[in-house]
Amino acid sequence: MYLLEETEEAREMRQNVVNLLRSADKSHFLLALQLIEGGGMHHEFEAVLREKYQYGVDFQEVQALPSVILPYIRIVYAHTHTSLKKIPPKLLLCQNLESLHINSSQIKSLPEEVGNWHHLQRFTVLNSGLQELPDSIGNWKNLWYFNCEHNKIAQLPDSIKHWIQLKIFDC
Repeated sequence: MYLLEETEEAREMRQNVVNLLRSADKSHFLLALQLIEGGGMHHEFEAVLREKYQYGVDFQEVQALPSVILPYIRIVYAHTHTSLKKIPPKLLLCQNLESLHINSSQIKSLPEEVGNWHHLQRFTVLNSGLQELPDSIGNWKNLWYFNCEHNKIAQLPDSIKHWIQLKIFDC
């Protein structure tokens, strides 16, 4: 808990960690994460992590991130990933996900766990061969945009009646 101390040295170290987090160099970023995780200080650097990921990450990047970062991921996209056949397990751990954009994948169904994305506001899966959606998507109470055009969905679950914020629906 050295980084939590109010000494000049600890303040300087915290600033160094912030600089490492903002670095484009992946090894610097990973070093900062180790320092944060080792000190149990995720909340101390939350603003920097939110800032770093405010514009989203590619789903492949999500797979490479340490689990400690996943709560800060708000936007995930997968454009023209024809090899993507299912939602990656780490993506299911992004409990604060607000926006998911997938285009040209081979995803045929979504796991029930996607219902745990309680903060989801925008869901877009296009040109992906999606055939079915789980009943748990009714848990997306903040959803206002839903687009699943050019897929093979025959029927939507009844649970979508809980989408009271929905403004745009294309399917």
